[in-house]
Amino acid sequence: MILRSWKTGDTVDITLPMEVKVEAAETISTGGLGNTHNSNRNNWVVGGLPFATVSMGPLLFALPLEKEGSDWQFAIELAQKPRLTRRAMPRRWDWPLDAPLTLTASAKKIVWDDVWAMPGAAELRSSAADAAQTIELVPYGCSKRFHISMFPHV
Repeated sequence: MILRSWKTGDTVDITLPMEVKVEAAETISTGGLGNTHNSNRNNWVVGGLPFATVSMGPLLFALPLEKEGSDWQFAIELAQKPRLTRRAMPRRWDWPLDAPLTLTASAKKIVWDDVWAMPGAAELRSSAADAAQTIELVPYGCSKRFHISMFPHV
């Protein structure tokens, strides 16, 4: 809190540290058909599958899938930190896909045909043997149609 007498022209500069973070975790088994907290089509989640999220401060970043047939089968490379790109803030902004903040992340193409049947860690590493590609991530709310914010990782 700043207590003082203010005059016209006084300014306050605030710097909030917002680092790009890639946080990895594993899924936890939901236990099978008796679990009512999970609504996927099989009603279960296999434990131990590697996932990662990408954030910067309070912003969660996602891969936007705006067109039918957009490529979504990527695993984020944990060893490569995503690169931040800043653009000027538009005069009026309504969360479009061309956000003033984007991240370019290193990812590998993986074989993953069914969103509920992701391959395990060993299968991910072997299927992601190809060269890395870059994917552009936008703040989660910028994608109007569909987006992925939890990625397998290698």
